[in-house]
Amino acid sequence: MRGFCQPARILAMCTLLLMAALGHAGAAPNLFGEEGLILSPTADAMPKGAYAFGINTVDETYRRYNTENNGTVTHYYHHALLPFLDITLALTNFDNQLLGRHFGPARPLDSSSGGWNIDKMASARALLLQQGKAWCSLAVGWRDFTGTSYFTAKYAVLSRSLPLRPGTGVGLTLHAGYGTGTLKGAFGGVEYRPAESLALLLESERGRIHLGARYRLTRQLDLQPAFLGLRGLGGGVAYHNTW
Repeated sequence: MRGFCQPARILAMCTLLLMAALGHAGAAPNLFGEEGLILSPTADAMPKGAYAFGINTVDETYRRYNTENNGTVTHYYHHALLPFLDITLALTNFDNQLLGRHFGPARPLDSSSGGWNIDKMASARALLLQQGKAWCSLAVGWRDFTGTSYFTAKYAVLSRSLPLRPGTGVGLTLHAGYGTGTLKGAFGGVEYRPAESLALLLESERGRIHLGARYRLTRQLDLQPAFLGLRGLGGGVAYHNTW
């Protein structure tokens, strides 16, 4: 993991240590800031007015910016404008550092970056169908439809939630979808909730397997550790609430 530099390593290790030391999780955006598992989106429903913001790190193998040989740190804001429509705004530092830095002529960068080592991204997802007794939830979305579009992807995804112990939060959700661009083909996964405060994630995208978790520290704060490609650490933190 060539780009897994000091700030990103600290962020990932703190996530793992806090998860091990404490004990509460729930639904949260994925590492691109959209409603999803680890790197792929889902058709999970969000209540109107729900929002989240967070920060996470992913190494260059799984979220590479253009030809940069570094990991990336994404800072995002995710908001459900309507019960069937949510958006994500994100800034991704492609030097695997927190926030951003302006280089100017000292380091020529893509002209669209304005000399900053950050990429600007906007994404949107529409929930076309909510789960019923005989059907799954269905969503379509467009990741990174503005700016350089280095992370762009269009997709359709199905999700089906199966409560295992009704009234306890224990359950299983299955996801399957197909995408273009950075999703490139079939993707999907499973979310298992052994307790209301913890979700365990298994995901397949672009022929790679990822493991992860969502661990709810408080009613609003989640930790999101990930074992990407079964070889690299990543993850972050997310705060979520409702207006």
